[in-house]
Amino acid sequence: MRSPISIAALLLQTSSVIASRSAYEEYLSGVPSEKECERPNISFAPNQPWAPIAPSPQRHKTCQVESHDDMKTDDSGYILDALHECNNGGRVLFPAGKTFKQIYQNVTTFFQLGGTDVNVYGGGMLDGNGQVWYNFVANSINVVFDSLDISGYSQSKNEAKNTDGWDLYRTSNAGIQNSVVNNGDDCVSFKPNATEILVQNMHCNGSHGISVGSLGQYVGEVDIVQKILVDTIAMSNASDGARIKVWPGSSAALSGDLQGGGGSGRVRNIVYRNYEIMNVDYAIEVTQCYGQDDITLCNEYP
Repeated sequence: MRSPISIAALLLQTSSVIASRSAYEEYLSGVPSEKECERPNISFAPNQPWAPIAPSPQRHKTCQVESHDDMKTDDSGYILDALHECNNGGRVLFPAGKTFKQIYQNVTTFFQLGGTDVNVYGGGMLDGNGQVWYNFVANSINVVFDSLDISGYSQSKNEAKNTDGWDLYRTSNAGIQNSVVNNGDDCVSFKPNATEILVQNMHCNGSHGISVGSLGQYVGEVDIVQKILVDTIAMSNASDGARIKVWPGSSAALSGDLQGGGGSGRVRNIVYRNYEIMNVDYAIEVTQCYGQDDITLCNEYP
C-alpha cells in the first residue's frame, strides 16, 4: 500500500517517566524556538548516492497528532488516527514541545515505518529508554538518513547490550550521513544483502566500528554485501575502525545465544577512506571465524 507520510517534531518514550521527562527537558533547553518546520532539501557531499534519489512531491493535507502530554498515558491511538487520516499523500505533524508516549510490551519503544515516498524530519528526540536500541533498516530501497544523532547508553546500573547505530539488511541505495553515534556496538553494520550503500561524514564513539557482517551464519543462505562506500569518518574509543566479520564454513556453537556458520556469500567492492581514528584497538580487522574460538574447526572450514 502506498503510504507517503511526513513526521515532524517526533518524540516517543516508554517507561521511567521521570528519567524520560528530564532527558526531554534537557533536550528542549538547547533547542531554539522555531516555527513549524519545512521539509529540508537534503544535499550529499562529498559523495553522491549510488543512484539518484527521486524528489518527493509536496503534501496538501496536514493531520496534527493529539497527545495526553503527561508521559504516562499511551498516545498510540492518537498516532494511528493521524497516520490513517493522512495516508496516501498527507503530512502528519507531531507538534513541537509535546511528548508522545508509546507502549510496546511495557518495555521499549517500537516505531515502524514502511511504504513509498515516506519522509521523517524535524526536531525532537526518540527516547527508547531501554537496554537494546538501534535503527534497523530492512527490505528498503532509496532511503536516506541525514543529521540523525544516536546515543545508546544505559541509564541504569545494567550495561546496554547490542546497541547498534544502524543495521542495514536486504537494502540497496541507502545513504547515512552527517551524524554522531555514541554507543557500544557497531556504529553501522552492513548485514546480508546490503548493496550500494553510502556512509559519510560520521563521528562514531565507543563502538565496534563500521562493519560488514556478520555473514555466513545460516546454512544454505547466500549473503552478499557489495558496493559499499564509507568516507570521512571520525572513529574514537572503539574496538575496531573498519571490520569484516564472517562465520566459519561449518555450523558450531560458541555459546547458547551465539551460534551458526556454514553459510556462503561474497564481499566485494568495499571502500573505506578518509578515516580518522583515536583510541581504537584495531584500525582494520578481518574476522573469518566470527562466533567461534575453535581454531581447529576454523582452519578445517575457513
